[in-house]
Amino acid sequence: GIASNDATMEDAEEIGLTNVVPVIGNGVAIMGTVKEQLSEEAKEKIQNADIIIAKGMGNFESMYQEGMNPYYLLLCKCELYKEIFGVEMFQPIFCNQNPTIMLSAYQKSNLIYNLYIERKWAKIL
Repeated sequence: GIASNDATMEDAEEIGLTNVVPVIGNGVAIMGTVKEQLSEEAKEKIQNADIIIAKGMGNFESMYQEGMNPYYLLLCKCELYKEIFGVEMFQPIFCNQNPTIMLSAYQKSNLIYNLYIERKWAKIL
């Protein structure tokens, strides 16, 4: 489904992305990808993928530590992400949830990831 400023399948087709790689939706119209709500096609593709690239903060927040192990591609759009990733506002971030594969502007230790998760849950509660 489409949420907020998500790219659509039509966008992917227009730029030729569908000619290069398989492109599928996650099956729901929410920001992010919630494992339990994935379409059967998306579940099958994720389970069998060699690599997953998840775009956007919504995917980072919903997929982090959910056992899918994607690479995240996003822009820093808030103060918390500036602190976690050590980048300036609107700088691109490319990372994996495994701290040893962190590819943002500054590499952070596992401690900073735990800090993020603690803050995330503290804000929800």
